[in-house]
Amino acid sequence: MTNNVKPVGVALLGCGRVSHAHIGAILQQPDVGELVAVVDTNVDLACAVAKQFGVPLALSSLDEALTMDNVEAIDVCLPN
Repeated sequence: MTNNVKPVGVALLGCGRVSHAHIGAILQQPDVGELVAVVDTNVDLACAVAKQFGVPLALSSLDEALTMDNVEAIDVCLPN
């Protein structure tokens, strides 16, 4: 039986310490989710994380991510 469901496009919000675990989990399940962007107000950090994990886009605001057609979910990795 073939799975015809496309992966959910995910933007990760917050590129701090816990984000690496979330990114790893998303990347290990490419049939379920596709990490299409990382978002952080620290653009240098977002760019570094995107480069490290091969994420196509590094953004500086959630508003930018919410305008993207392929972002269907936000993984919030912000301090509590």
